Amino acid sequence: MLTHRVDIFDANVPNYIKGDAQNMSFDEQFDVIVIGEVIEHLWNIEGCLRGAFKALKVGGTLVITTPNAYSPVFLKDAIRGKVVTNDPYHVLLFDVTTLSNMLNNFSGNMFSGEIFFYKERAADSVVYKIQKIAEKIKNTYSRGLIAELVKL
Repeated sequence: MLTHRVDIFDANVPNYIKGDAQNMSFDEQFDVIVIGEVIEHLWNIEGCLRGAFKALKVGGTLVITTPNAYSPVFLKDAIRGKVVTNDPYHVLLFDVTTLSNMLNNFSGNMFSGEIFFYKERAADSVVYKIQKIAEKIKNTYSRGLIAELVKL
């Protein structure tokens, strides 16, 4: 199976490509592309999605994961009127509606798919314990989002 890892930082791992995910092109095409916890860091999300679309085989799957803006991990500060204390390199956070709208506006008739919620794994701090309780109350408070799209 052909796999590559793309990152803007240098790494010493097999099949590593140093590059900008906002402007990628590959000579080969892939059955599956995973954009994991990346889009919230990008200024040019459309460039990333266009590169993924071009590199994906027809019938191939694009999986995108991103934190959920409605997660209590992020909401705790927003409710108190503070700047959200998450990764300082995040450009934006997505909720399920924003992610869905963005993907629909971009992909139109190029992809079909669905968005799911993923749950918190860690439970070390009080905040993460609250996160787990919130996820049980309502899925929209889940820690993150997963988009699974199939290229048409």
